[in-house]
Amino acid sequence: AEPGFRTVYNYLRITPPGGPTILVGFTSCRRFHGKLNINADRLQLVAITENLTLLPGARWEMEELLVAQAFSSATALNTFAAHIETHHPRLPWPVAPNGWCSWYAYYQNISSERILANLATLKNHAPQLHYIQIDDGYQPWMGDWLDSTDKFVGGVQPVIRSIRDSGFEPAIWVAPFIASPQSRLFREHPEWFVRGTDDRPLRSDKVTFGGWRQGPWYMLDATHPEARAYLEHVFRTLRSWGCTYFKLDANLWGAFPAGRRHDPQATSVEAYRAGMDAVRRGAGPDSLLLACNQAYWPSLGTVHASRTSFDIGRDLTTFRRVARQNLLRNWMNDRLWWNDPDCLLIPDVTPSASAASGFEAGPTFSRQKKIAPDHFAFHAAATYASGGMILSGDAVVDYSPAQWNLLHRALARPPLAARFADDRLEVGVIDEPTRRVVVLLNWDDTQATRRVPVSDRFRNTAVRVTDFWTDRVVSTDLRGDMDLVLPPGGGRVLVLEKESAAPAR
Repeated sequence: AEPGFRTVYNYLRITPPGGPTILVGFTSCRRFHGKLNINADRLQLVAITENLTLLPGARWEMEELLVAQAFSSATALNTFAAHIETHHPRLPWPVAPNGWCSWYAYYQNISSERILANLATLKNHAPQLHYIQIDDGYQPWMGDWLDSTDKFVGGVQPVIRSIRDSGFEPAIWVAPFIASPQSRLFREHPEWFVRGTDDRPLRSDKVTFGGWRQGPWYMLDATHPEARAYLEHVFRTLRSWGCTYFKLDANLWGAFPAGRRHDPQATSVEAYRAGMDAVRRGAGPDSLLLACNQAYWPSLGTVHASRTSFDIGRDLTTFRRVARQNLLRNWMNDRLWWNDPDCLLIPDVTPSASAASGFEAGPTFSRQKKIAPDHFAFHAAATYASGGMILSGDAVVDYSPAQWNLLHRALARPPLAARFADDRLEVGVIDEPTRRVVVLLNWDDTQATRRVPVSDRFRNTAVRVTDFWTDRVVSTDLRGDMDLVLPPGGGRVLVLEKESAAPAR
């Protein structure tokens, strides 16, 4: 950041108390990253040109900038999204792509047996989880995406065939823009990578984070025609094996503005988008692309779905951090892409009328860390409010009937993102044709009261309020707003319906 300024990227919202929302943002990202520096007196708008030289007589087309004023943040963001769509039309996908992901159950310790065991369980209990994703760990090194470890006898192809034969769609994790130094890709083609000032491949830990596993990573240079051909070959091969869903991780390393590239006039944005074009050509028009750990604006118009947060984890601190990241990006869902709020992690829980959240800890918990019932209620409510995709992140071979019940309920919710009144993100509303869903979140470590807003269309009409997850009746014959107490770190999802339309409980 500039001294004395705070820096944000892509867009900025200013919401003075009692005043209109002002939004300033870049609505295109074809060549240049954009950032905004702000302090109490000034706002600087910066196009990051990456030390390129504008030669005499040459012309650069800059990115479009929008300045909008509206009485609500929702209106300003809706206008912003509409302008973005004119420059970067959304890659369409007709439904939110729900599925199961191996990462949080096993991390890199996956095998054919573990994938197939969960597949068999899902076939019997949750066939609506359409995509079965083989995450990081099947490959020996980052970059060698067509090779497999000895935990996948015969490679990943037999597992992919089994997924398809079971009536599911195979999905696979690929980090297209990185390679480990031990990988065959890097050892055989070091010239395909971003270089440093010494003309040697540039280690990513010299300019940014070096990678969470098998690092330090090197960054593929997609301005190199042979590197683009490699990307196209990898994804065409994986598609020929039967994969129709690609989770593209560590994409930020393909758009990082550092080092020297094969094309010295290309920016990192152009390099990244050229690489994504190669990925899409290889994957084909009928494959779904999901970006994760990506540069958001360079990804506009290149993917069908986008992770909107860091990785989830089984603790309240992570639940809160991930929820805030997701909910502040609710406006993107079903406009720029399908939002992926990351996996829903369900502990072994038993519904209980005595528990404030509607959940009580059962005798055992899911893998890794225990989840307190109230904290799971927060995580479940925030995931509901995020809209978009639902991904199961547990070892479902261990699921109890109560866990299956909660997963089925999550899958039944429409992929609609909640609207929040302000950035405190305490009360979210989703209006459906015949009901209103209200999401209540307590971000504090003390008990808090939240007001449940009754829709205007229900005013002066008897309303029944039920808990979404448990079907417990919270209130009957309600004719106005009601207050509800939430435990520390708790959350609720409530369904409001006219008494005459509400089913008997």
